[in-house]
Amino acid sequence: MADRHHRRPRARLVVGSLVCVLALAGSYLWWSSSQDPLKLPASACWSLLDRNDLRPLAAKAQGTFAVHYTKDGFHSIGQQATIQPGERTQYCAVSRDSEHYESLLDVTVHRINRLDYRNIYEEEPSPDHRAKWARLDLGPDVKGLWGMKEQVQVAFRCDSPANVDPGYPYLEVMVGAWSEQVDPKQASVHQARLDIALKVARAAAAARPCQNPVAFPSADVARKVLETAFQGTAMTQAGSGAPSTQAAGDR
Repeated sequence: MADRHHRRPRARLVVGSLVCVLALAGSYLWWSSSQDPLKLPASACWSLLDRNDLRPLAAKAQGTFAVHYTKDGFHSIGQQATIQPGERTQYCAVSRDSEHYESLLDVTVHRINRLDYRNIYEEEPSPDHRAKWARLDLGPDVKGLWGMKEQVQVAFRCDSPANVDPGYPYLEVMVGAWSEQVDPKQASVHQARLDIALKVARAAAAARPCQNPVAFPSADVARKVLETAFQGTAMTQAGSGAPSTQAAGDR
C-alpha cells in the first residue's frame, strides 16, 4: 500500500517531465523553422508583386513566406489571380503563417464613402494625428497618408459600373505589416510600401475600371514625396505641425 502511494507522485513527475519535454521540442521546432533561409513567393497579391517588391521588406526576416487571401482579414478564401472589381473589401497577406502574426506584408483594397474620405484625407488633422501620420500629396487625383511606424495608404475617386453601391465611390489601398519581421526604422521599408500601394491602386483602378481619369504619380515623384515626409518627421514630432509633402510636380 505504501509503495503504491509512493509510485503516484513518481508517475505524476514522469508525466509532467514528458509534457515539458514535448513543449520544449515544439518550441524548438517552431524556432528552428523561423531561422530557415528566407524564401519569398515568386508572385504575390493578385499576381501584381514579385520578389523584387517584397525583398526590401524582408531585411530581418527568415523562413518561408506564402501568400494568403482572406475575406475579413482572418478567414482564408484560397488563391485569387486578380483583383475582383465587384468586391467592397479584399485582403492579401504575405506571411509565415495563415493567422498573419508573422507578416511581411498586409494589403487591403476597399471602397469608402465620401464622408470617410473627407475625414481621413481632407479635414485638418488633430495634433495627435499629426504626430503619427503625414499627408502625402501625390497629385490632384490621389491622396496619401504615411503612418510613420505602421503603414502607407492611398485613396482616389473611382466612378465605375462595378460600384453596386454608389455611396462608396472612393477606392483606398492600405499597405503595412504588424510584425517584428519588418524594421520600421528603414526608409526602404516605407518606400517599398508606397511603391506597392501605388502598384495595387493602379491595378484596382484598371480592374473596375474607373470611368473618371485618375493620374497616378510616377515612381520618382512618389519617392521625392516620401523623402520630404521623412525630412519633416522630426519637425512634426517637435510639435511644429504637419510636414509639407507636396508632389515634386507641384513645386
